[in-house]
Amino acid sequence: MTVFFPQSNAEEGSLLERNLIKDNIITSRIMEKVIISHMILVPLLFGLTTGNFVFSLVGSLIFGGIGLLAIRSDPKSRLSGATVGITVMAFSALMIQLTGGRIEAHFHIFALITSMVIYRESWAIIAAVVTIAVHHVVFNYLQLAEVSLFGSPIIVFSYGCGLDIVLLHASYVVLSFVLGLVILRRNNLGLFKMMEIQTELDSLNASADQTASLSEEVSKASNDNAQGASEQQSILEGTIAGFEGMSHLLSSSSEQARTNFHEVESMKERMNELDRAIVTVNNSGKQIAAILSTIDTIAFQTNLLALNASVEAARAGEAGAGFSVVADEVRLLAQKTGEASKKIEELINSNANNITLAGDKAKTVSEAFSRFQEASSQITNAFDKIQNQTEEFKGQLNEVSSVSSRNVATAEETSSVSVELSNQSRMIRESIDSIMSRY
Repeated sequence: MTVFFPQSNAEEGSLLERNLIKDNIITSRIMEKVIISHMILVPLLFGLTTGNFVFSLVGSLIFGGIGLLAIRSDPKSRLSGATVGITVMAFSALMIQLTGGRIEAHFHIFALITSMVIYRESWAIIAAVVTIAVHHVVFNYLQLAEVSLFGSPIIVFSYGCGLDIVLLHASYVVLSFVLGLVILRRNNLGLFKMMEIQTELDSLNASADQTASLSEEVSKASNDNAQGASEQQSILEGTIAGFEGMSHLLSSSSEQARTNFHEVESMKERMNELDRAIVTVNNSGKQIAAILSTIDTIAFQTNLLALNASVEAARAGEAGAGFSVVADEVRLLAQKTGEASKKIEELINSNANNITLAGDKAKTVSEAFSRFQEASSQITNAFDKIQNQTEEFKGQLNEVSSVSSRNVATAEETSSVSVELSNQSRMIRESIDSIMSRY
């Protein structure tokens, strides 16, 4: 077989063997029809015209039966091909005998030997050449010996016989054999090339299947990614909207905190004014208390002077009686003035204590307002920082949303490309299957 096929590796050899088996089966089916046609035509065309119908029919049934049995038993084997080669040459020998060795019947030999190249291996054509060579040598000898078969003389050549004629026909057979081998070689080279193409097509088909499978997986993953990215985009949009609402709320809260800060600052200033007013009132009360103390001292001295005057008036007798009455009135007025002064002083002292307590309370409230103002300032600063961070985070979320949008677009584009690639792979696979089905 290596004579008619190029060298190949183990994998190519296995593929070649499979192709040969397949081709032998197809060829055997064709040759089966050729044998059946000979079994019908030889008795009809040659048996009836030569008056040897029964002989031609029996011979055709025997030869054809052997060939058909070989084909039906094992159409893919080399033995089957060799048997077919022997069978068709047996038909040639039968036709030569029926026509009395006419040269036209010998043409059948060359036609059938050349047709044996339909088999990819040389077994069939070798068997055919050996069969017809043996036939010519043996039957030439039998013709020279004038041997008869079923009452008819054995004839190979109608125009005489001899070794020279056998050698001449053998040269033609050898020429046909060599041409057949050349044709067989060229056909097998074409088969080998076709086998290489088939191997490449099988590899390409496998790659197309793998590409289609990967494309489907990529398409599925891209669809899942696109769906996940879309869901992520929706969540991000909701989050951004929430942060926008939070930013607005923080802005309003910060503005309200600033307003409260200014109001607290105004109230603190008023409390400071109240504290200063309380201090002023307290100072005025102390001045009044000092004045009342002076009045009380004057009343006390006036009372003493009135008492002394009353004593002196009593010493003066009737002459001092009027002065005594005046002194008593002055003393009584001094006493009332002293009492009123003490009461006013007590009220002023009580008021001073209340004013001092109010001043302490006002100072405490002012300090509380200062602490509240400081806390309000800190809250305002905290709101500002939170708002700034919220705006920054919202900007980052917008960037993430933009990237997510691009991811969605990329995933959808990838899915579309994967579907297109899968379709292209399917078309390539269908084209390969179509090409391989032709051969």
